[in-house]
Amino acid sequence: MKPFLFDSMQEIISDAKCEFIGEIGTHKGGTAQQFINLFAPKVKKLIYYGYDVFDADNPDKNMHKRERNGKAPASYNVATTTLNKLKRVHKNLDYKLHKGYTTDTLVAPVVFDFVWIDGGHSYETVKHDYSMVKDSKLIVFDDFKITGVNTFVNELIAEGVEVEIVRTESKHIWAVIRN
Repeated sequence: MKPFLFDSMQEIISDAKCEFIGEIGTHKGGTAQQFINLFAPKVKKLIYYGYDVFDADNPDKNMHKRERNGKAPASYNVATTTLNKLKRVHKNLDYKLHKGYTTDTLVAPVVFDFVWIDGGHSYETVKHDYSMVKDSKLIVFDDFKITGVNTFVNELIAEGVEVEIVRTESKHIWAVIRN
């Protein structure tokens, strides 16, 4: 996440004490690094789960287009290197990367203290990902402006789920659920 956006994100999540965090859409681990650096000093043990297709060596261009993935394909090796460096800094960190589509790797509900949803952006993918983490304490959807994310989050609002829409000064929008 761009540093100026992370400054805004910290206003949303900095008070949270999170020991088990998840990120759907790990990519190369840059945002993971920001979240880990924020939460690790506050807890005795921090566990990070990262999910991504990690297909940099053989990208599925049609899938990336369908899912509105604007970044280059994710790299498992780069993400692992980033997280291993973080483990040397934060001795209390453990992590697990889940490689593949979340419809195959996130198949049982997981309750995180904090989860960042920024993987595939199609309605179907966002709905699936949320259904697996919906009981988590703090859920943040990135890219609220993208149709699939927006449509699904608006459905949640219509169903009575309390969702905070956060607009940054740079016009980026997140949807936040606190359970």
